Amino acid sequence: MEIMQHRPLLEAEDIADWTPLHIASHIGRREVCIRLLQAHANPHRANSSGNSAVQLCMDPVLREIVAAPLGSHSRMKEFSNSIDEDNIGDPLQSEPEWFYVKPKPVIDDVGLSRDRVMALAVSIFNHFPSVGLALLVACGIVDSYTESMKQMIQQSDVSSALAGHFLGESISLSNMMRFGVFDAMPFLHTGVISGLQLAFKGLCVPDDWQKMYRLIQSIALTWWRKHTSFERNIGQKRSDKSEIQKPESFDEEFTGVELRQYLAGSGDLCQLMFSTILLHHFLHGDGSKSAARTMTAEQWFALNRGVEDADPEEAGIPEHVQERVFSAISYTFQPSFVMTRPEARSSDTGSTVLSPSASIEGNVRLSNQGHALLGESGVSRLMGEASQFPMSYADELPHHWSISDVSKDSRSIMPHITQSGGVWMRLCSIFLLFSADREARVPHSMTDVRRLRISQLDEASCTICLTAKVKEDAPPDEKLVSIIRLLSDGRWQTQGLARLEMRFADSTEMSTWVKQLAQYFGS
Repeated sequence: MEIMQHRPLLEAEDIADWTPLHIASHIGRREVCIRLLQAHANPHRANSSGNSAVQLCMDPVLREIVAAPLGSHSRMKEFSNSIDEDNIGDPLQSEPEWFYVKPKPVIDDVGLSRDRVMALAVSIFNHFPSVGLALLVACGIVDSYTESMKQMIQQSDVSSALAGHFLGESISLSNMMRFGVFDAMPFLHTGVISGLQLAFKGLCVPDDWQKMYRLIQSIALTWWRKHTSFERNIGQKRSDKSEIQKPESFDEEFTGVELRQYLAGSGDLCQLMFSTILLHHFLHGDGSKSAARTMTAEQWFALNRGVEDADPEEAGIPEHVQERVFSAISYTFQPSFVMTRPEARSSDTGSTVLSPSASIEGNVRLSNQGHALLGESGVSRLMGEASQFPMSYADELPHHWSISDVSKDSRSIMPHITQSGGVWMRLCSIFLLFSADREARVPHSMTDVRRLRISQLDEASCTICLTAKVKEDAPPDEKLVSIIRLLSDGRWQTQGLARLEMRFADSTEMSTWVKQLAQYFGS
């Protein structure tokens, strides 16, 4: 009540420019939204990501209310009277968002190393997507996870199957990126088939139906928003379905505003798109003759009856709209509609994934810093984060999406650390990457080698000491070696160490490392 009585509180913003209406709309708090709108909260105010409360709303019924013209209360009052109480607890239509604020990069100015950093991120993405995305954000190559995914799917050597599966996950990071990725696509004036072709141009359709449905739901909602905005901007009104004449030709599918006028909402479009992919799978499979089956248009129409969101009195999706889609799908195989499973890469290990990017690599013993990089405290946190991922990660890709078998305890995962203090270290581009062993497919932590210097070198013990390369009068926190620990959900943690002491097997190996490192910071 206090918010609605004081205008400054009504439009108050958090650090990411989210107002109370942004938050209530996104998590589906219906009564709260209505009360805020009645108090004249602005539903079109954009947050730092450029999204309004209307765009963030996942509840289709509530979205209609939030999107209504300012001052229009008739439909709002009708809707308000139908609500017994506000929905409480976890929102039904949305996931908690961990990434409201664009993350601040911890490594800046990659400069001429950008292409090499991108290649490294792609290699990591193809084995653990969230870590590959995080690398680009942490380095400041992109300013958000959505932009990171956009960059990834444009790379020719990225696994499009893995990208599709990851975007279809239920985790918050995937949910956020789906809308950002699809919102950048030119869906205006497309139809069911052409819209799906556009969406899956750089992504593969997941063979997991839940993931596929999440993707298509985001595609349909984005398509609907773009056409709603287009109609509003040009001042067109939605036509009465009874006044629309049935086309004489079925040469092409209905597209754009013409298609929209036959649909009750984005839910109709989502179900029609989803049914189209399943129809293509049934008729064509993977394109081989052995996978081909038959279905009549009448059978498909029967399967689609009842999927629309329209009132029982409404006619639903007209059959002549569905007939155009059926005709195109039944006669033409669409390679981009094939349901795909990520490539099995069980034979790939760290030596085949990361080693090609490394100037030098090898096992080193760290004096007391091993646990800070990968040890029991760090590993338990890292593995705890990994265990929160959906079971589909482990079920579908047991050898592909794991970090050194996350189900094991830290001591069995990293015997070198708990027994001898050793880690596997690689010099890749501008980074020192640290892994539990040579076989780890992704690094557990890293540091920017350009920010380091060799402060001590002991040839007798084959030991070098690395410290931060800063001025003597620098603040205390800048005098620490910044270690970036990569977490499995796309986040990272930073930790400052006074020094990194590394012991090598012999003087020859130490000299080789010193020579390579000297290219970045001198000895």
